[in-house]
Amino acid sequence: MSPAVRLLAFILCLECLLAPASAEKRVALVIGNGDYRAMQGLKNPGNDALDVADAFEQLGFEVIEQRNLGRDAMDTAIAQFADASADADISVFYYAGHGVQLDSKNYMIPVDAELESLDDIPAQTIELQPIIQALSVGRGVRIFFLDACRNNPLPGLTLSNGLASPDLPRDNFLIAYSASRGQPAYDGGGRNSPFAAAILQHLPEKGEDLQALLTEVRNDVKLGTGSLQLTQEWSTLSQQVLLAPGPREAFPPETMLFQLAAKGPDEDLLKFYLGQYPNGAHASDARSLVESPGSEPAISAPGVEDLLWSLARTQRSGPLVELYLARYPDGGHAEEAKKMLPSLVTGDKVSPDILCQRLATHPNDATSTIAGVDSSALHENRGPAIEACRMAVAEFPENAHYMSLLARALAAGMEGAEIPAEAVQLYEQASARGDARAMVSLGLLKQTGNGVPKDVRGAVQLYQQAFDLHFPDGGVQLGYALATGTGIEKDMHRAVTVYKQASLDGSARATFNLGVLYTERNLGLGTDSEALDLFLRAADQGERSGYVAAAKILDGGYDVARDHEVAAQYLLMGISTDPGDAFDELTTKADTWSLDTIRAVQRQLHGAGYYQGSIDGRSGPRFAAALNQWRLLGPPSKS
Repeated sequence: MSPAVRLLAFILCLECLLAPASAEKRVALVIGNGDYRAMQGLKNPGNDALDVADAFEQLGFEVIEQRNLGRDAMDTAIAQFADASADADISVFYYAGHGVQLDSKNYMIPVDAELESLDDIPAQTIELQPIIQALSVGRGVRIFFLDACRNNPLPGLTLSNGLASPDLPRDNFLIAYSASRGQPAYDGGGRNSPFAAAILQHLPEKGEDLQALLTEVRNDVKLGTGSLQLTQEWSTLSQQVLLAPGPREAFPPETMLFQLAAKGPDEDLLKFYLGQYPNGAHASDARSLVESPGSEPAISAPGVEDLLWSLARTQRSGPLVELYLARYPDGGHAEEAKKMLPSLVTGDKVSPDILCQRLATHPNDATSTIAGVDSSALHENRGPAIEACRMAVAEFPENAHYMSLLARALAAGMEGAEIPAEAVQLYEQASARGDARAMVSLGLLKQTGNGVPKDVRGAVQLYQQAFDLHFPDGGVQLGYALATGTGIEKDMHRAVTVYKQASLDGSARATFNLGVLYTERNLGLGTDSEALDLFLRAADQGERSGYVAAAKILDGGYDVARDHEVAAQYLLMGISTDPGDAFDELTTKADTWSLDTIRAVQRQLHGAGYYQGSIDGRSGPRFAAALNQWRLLGPPSKS
């Protein structure tokens, strides 16, 4: 569903009839092998299997969940699953553990395998392709998730890197690998692997098509590993697949969390919001509410319990689940919360690698679980960040991304001063080992000559390398260099090509920049209609200023028909989600907008019960107060 359609559906309170038929049959087999007897063990597959199985159960799947299976037990579980899948509408096979390819065939390794030669592999392991073929019977959708090849389990044998491409026998198959050919699939230092963590985070998202969901998973894995791990999919799907049916949420989780916290206001939730989103769009609003506490939180208000639980469940947040149980010990979701809590990270069990990511991740690398922090916020926690990242580097020396995060922590707060030599060395080492965030950061140092000799062309070469790894910020920096002729020959058409790819790779900033280029008529690169779509996509990807940019097009009506009502809706979406751009536009810059668009905003605020002034198209204190109420609370809930 496009951002525009979703927005209109929400504002007009349209019902999305996406629920599955009551007779739909959904089955899943989830296997996690980690306790290997004759080869290196893996820490997280057991956790991955337990948590993924629970997530699919919550989505209405009949789940067969197994851990640490020998070959015979795997055969039995797979046969049971094949029988159950014969008449299923959706079947999911999830495997976490060791896997190898031999002669272009993929094999999953049971925990009792003793592989001393290549001949042992077909005899003692489970080949993937016969399972795919067995599930080709029937009409349903077949989905495979393979989180294998976390490392080479057989260093004494020569094997190809990664898994081989699968052979899909018919329509409506999808197979997702946790890592592309030649890349490791990291086990992860926390409870789950990066792939499993991303799947767990996005599975509960209602109304999200499977292929769009996997794009979000790919972006989370890519950003969380500095492009050291890129997921890969093969699909013959010919229909939309909703693993979590229902209407998609109109607002992003950050906005929903803030607006829930603002009701009351609720100091606990406000502080949680600030911890989760220290540089969030509502951070200043939240700090103001914490510093000026009001009444007790309205925990008995209709819908608050369900909204708190929905946020806790979809965000897989241990602190939010704990808060839910504290507030509603006998609530309607208490049993589900108690079951989920052991699988979540809470304050007393954060591992150093997770803490390193929380404290040192770049804001442009934010994922659904790690918000990222800017340099000033990182500087405030520089000591704990350096300590956590040093421990992560020591524990996971094979993962160069922790080197990059340590370098960023060491460099925090050094604006105007020369960056420490250790940070430069870490960026160089991580870059040489394939970490794309380190490439971009090192490129920025070369571009400015901070800590290294100034080398603008060398910087652009690093941006190109990061872009080639499908790292979003690499595309943003390379596109800007091409558009401005910085360190490279100016080439606007190539800049557009780079921005387009970076947009597909998940960069909201690249999408927004491309929209800006399209509005420059003298360049002749695109149309306002195309720019409108790009600004809305940018907003959907996280660049919320895209709403104001889209509204400007509809308010000005260049080669797009003017539509003041929809422009007003986009402005109100901006009021709810952006850092304050839309509020500023409608208050201090109201004279730059048409009276018709301001009137449309006033009418919608009046309909929400927030504005009682004149519908005159003019700004003023009452209008600003109504906008602020909308920002704090959002549209009034309707039954």
